[in-house]
Amino acid sequence: MGDSLQTVNDLDSIEIAHSIECDFSELSKQINIKRNDFTIVVQNIRSISRNFDDFILTVSSLKFETDVIILTECRLTPGIIIPHLNNYTAYSTTLHLNQNDGVVVYIKNNLESKVKEIKLSQASCLQLDLLNNIVLCIYRSPSITNTETFVTSLSSHLDSIQTQKNIIIAGDININIKPKDIESSHEHRNRTNYLDTLSLYGILPGHILPTRNENCLDHFMLKINSKKTSASIAILHTINKTRTTIDFEQALKYIQENNLADLLFCSDPETLTNLLVHKLTESINKNTTITKIPNSKRIIKPWVSPGILRCIKNRNKLQKDHKRDPHNDILKITYIRYRNHCNNLIKKIKRKYEKELITKSASNNKLLWKNIKTITYTNKCNNYNTDLLNIKSTPLDSVNYINDYFANIGKNLAQQIQPPLNLDQNYVHHSQRTQPNSFVLLDTDSDEVNYILMSLKFDSASGWDNVSTAFLKYIRKEVVPIITHLANLCFAHENRKQRVKVGHYISEDSNISYGVPQGNVLGPTMFLVYINELCNCKIADSQIFSYADDTAVVFTGNTWNHAKLNAESGLAEIAKWLETNLLTLNVTKTNYICFSNTQRTQPEKDFNIKIHSCFNSQVLNCACLTINKVPHIKYLGIVVDQRLSWYPHIEQVSNRVRKLSWIFSTLRHVVPKISENTSGRQKDFLKMIYIALVQSVLSYCIPVWGGAAKTKFIMVERAQRALIKCMYFKKKRYSTEDLYKECNLLS
Repeated sequence: MGDSLQTVNDLDSIEIAHSIECDFSELSKQINIKRNDFTIVVQNIRSISRNFDDFILTVSSLKFETDVIILTECRLTPGIIIPHLNNYTAYSTTLHLNQNDGVVVYIKNNLESKVKEIKLSQASCLQLDLLNNIVLCIYRSPSITNTETFVTSLSSHLDSIQTQKNIIIAGDININIKPKDIESSHEHRNRTNYLDTLSLYGILPGHILPTRNENCLDHFMLKINSKKTSASIAILHTINKTRTTIDFEQALKYIQENNLADLLFCSDPETLTNLLVHKLTESINKNTTITKIPNSKRIIKPWVSPGILRCIKNRNKLQKDHKRDPHNDILKITYIRYRNHCNNLIKKIKRKYEKELITKSASNNKLLWKNIKTITYTNKCNNYNTDLLNIKSTPLDSVNYINDYFANIGKNLAQQIQPPLNLDQNYVHHSQRTQPNSFVLLDTDSDEVNYILMSLKFDSASGWDNVSTAFLKYIRKEVVPIITHLANLCFAHENRKQRVKVGHYISEDSNISYGVPQGNVLGPTMFLVYINELCNCKIADSQIFSYADDTAVVFTGNTWNHAKLNAESGLAEIAKWLETNLLTLNVTKTNYICFSNTQRTQPEKDFNIKIHSCFNSQVLNCACLTINKVPHIKYLGIVVDQRLSWYPHIEQVSNRVRKLSWIFSTLRHVVPKISENTSGRQKDFLKMIYIALVQSVLSYCIPVWGGAAKTKFIMVERAQRALIKCMYFKKKRYSTEDLYKECNLLS
């Protein structure tokens, strides 16, 4: 019975694809899209001739290029011209039942594909064969309520392609696959018949999220090999059609009437958190108004005005007219001139908007750098270690296992690290020559909590409780005492719990009896207290350099054999210290490098260094692990090579400077070269950004590698000159001497 229940639980945890709902701007934070991923965008466009421009403007906010764009309900009337999309090839259906029918598909030109139209009853369909995937792009009109004929014809076609390993059915099917509390027998029969038929071919719903009102009518049905392929589906909210306004003053009065001071008598942190969040969200909801934004005032992008939209529509109309009559020279010239005028106008207005952004944020460094990252598209995306999800049979079991490991690691270490009552001489000798470290955690107070709260950004996104930072700052007099009480309770509370999130999977709660939760800000500090004794170990003919968890040990000797003996005995002592303190040395990440003036004076090829876990460095043929020898190694951002020529590091610096060139090719158009700051002095913004981004790379640890041969530095200087010329609109052959004098920069 227990095994059968476990099997049922495993079935419940299986998902064919990870699915989320989010805004366009949040997609990159929710899903990590890589360069080689196969991406599809599906949109019910409701007239391609009318809404195509708005759709393209919306899709342009995505930070990646989609491989396939599927548009349904296109209203492909006879004689309609399919809009052109750069770098894409368009395909459309020809068999239509009514005026709303029609499917249009855009496929990137660099993808090899086979496209053919499939005749389905009561539906329009295009079949795509690309990248070892069969994609069925379908639109079925909702005017036909009986779906049996459609399902039967779809089943007949699936019979012909059922041997395919990867099948995707995407589009507007208008069959609700999301179960409802109250549904008619007709709706229930349509849903079950459709899902049961697809399940016969191993095709399952990729999501059941609502796509229109509370119904899931736009489908992504998938048949994939989950061991080799993973899928993610995002239901994207388009431009916001409503405006939400919170009356902070009335919300504050509501909180004062409910008297939050009663929460100070609560002794359970979890209960206190739930009560506080409930009262705050209740006050927000009761004092929030939602107003609809007219179409004329909806902002697709902050720099796109209604006039620009009209300009784009006129340009596309001229393009269609030119395609209808390609031999009309007057129409061709008119279109080309208007297109160039429209594109230049868009570019000019966008740069003007970005220039205003930079100018307005001149006095706020944080906002300035945020705007620079937005303009140059250098905002970082979250990268998730998805390999952790394969530790156990299912992703949920994997995150629960990881959570249990981190929740109990402190307890396990504390139980094992306690020394036995009969201390041996080695342990006593080790303890006497190291200096113990310690620190103390004191209760926080209202002043500290108030300071932290006021230092938060106003535009920070709301957390899981949906309470904004601006609202917390407005009601700080009411909530600071409660938050202070809550923080002190969390430190003193015995039944603390934690969760772990890997990608989009969240584990169950686990109790913590020792240490701090994984990811806590106190974790690095406690690790330093734990590891710092290693630097006090006295090892002959060596020096220990440590920064956080990166440690380097330099061993010296009169000969290579002498240096090898010193290294092996020193590493054996370090390994013993680590074992005593219940730490392990990652041998795969441990490398060694031999320094010499020339390649000829390097040690022989059979020169190997072992980490003697047997604690006897005199044994030659022991089974202890050998660490890898490398010609150069990277430590704290500096590439150290075996001859100390610093050429690998110089090459790394040159590559970094070259990568910054394209950033300055964008910024030079929008960043004012000279501007006055609040004190009345002139400020060179572009030069300031150069110093922050480029000169910081060039001067990082330059006392260490700056003594390299002059012939090596020419590579860095060429990369720097090319960037400065790009930054100040100079020609390729511009004089180097005049360049540095005019820009007042160091070479």
